[in-house]
Amino acid sequence: MHWDPAAGAAETANRVRSGEWTALGVAEASLARAQELADLGAFAHLTGDRAREQAEGLDAAIAAGRPVGPLVGVPVPIKDLVEVAGLPFEAGSAVLRGNVSQVTDAVAQRLIDAGGLTIGKTAAPEFGFPAYTETLIGPPAVTPWDRSRGAGGSSGGAAAAVAAGITPIAHASDGGGSIRIPAAGCGIVGHKPSRGLVSTLPTRVPGPGLVSDGVLSRSVADTALGLDVLAPGNGFLSGLAHAPKRLRIGVTTTPVISDTATVHPGVVAAVEAVACWLDALGHDLVDAPARSPPSAGPPSTPSGRPARRPSRCRPRPNRPSPR
Repeated sequence: MHWDPAAGAAETANRVRSGEWTALGVAEASLARAQELADLGAFAHLTGDRAREQAEGLDAAIAAGRPVGPLVGVPVPIKDLVEVAGLPFEAGSAVLRGNVSQVTDAVAQRLIDAGGLTIGKTAAPEFGFPAYTETLIGPPAVTPWDRSRGAGGSSGGAAAAVAAGITPIAHASDGGGSIRIPAAGCGIVGHKPSRGLVSTLPTRVPGPGLVSDGVLSRSVADTALGLDVLAPGNGFLSGLAHAPKRLRIGVTTTPVISDTATVHPGVVAAVEAVACWLDALGHDLVDAPARSPPSAGPPSTPSGRPARRPSRCRPRPNRPSPR
């Protein structure tokens, strides 16, 4: 049976581990799809030889009954702001064109040790600064839902690859929205891990803590699986088996950085649809102020509890699969 591009990371790993799929077969299918969809600009470099070598080793380990990791046989490309020894590292910059890494970053190593297949380095803008993924050394990364629109940044290549079914999960990083913006632009799950959760030691100094490494995927469960690999011992995936507690969730569609900016009606509708789903799950939704003094909060009831916001639900649109 051949790998299904719609399969998630956990499903892929389970089927490879059971012998239903081979890691090499998954690698070949993922690489073929990446080449077929090269117009997305998702990859700075494909690294097929490395992925095949990894896959053959994993298939041999499974055949010998040796233990394998939680991402065994799963294509997991690495964002080209992080190094992998022997592979190109250009960080989206013409200044580094042709540069090859001599070391493997600690975060990338965890994904590799978990059985991930390094099928390539995903495109990122120069040194990860912009919120879009356009460089002088490759095509722009675009969303597979509409190739006339960008995939966001700086993890735009990773988001495009995941949304298009080239890979079910991808390494990403976020300082000022570099996971979350591409996730929104490509319709996938983006979560910036809390400061300090994912260690970059010993290969990278954490710095002020603005940037966090994480993953992009198509499901909350696969994102939790990725976080379990990057931040071991926290039990994110197992935690999904427990019903969530009732939460108080602030909602706003008011711009926070401009008094004159407008919000696209489609974005407002999407926020309201999510608010409707959260309300249906039993959570308390309140109107969150766009900007306020540190001591201020949302409007309160006489009891002192924040007032629930009126429901403004919108029906969920049906969308075709991207290609």
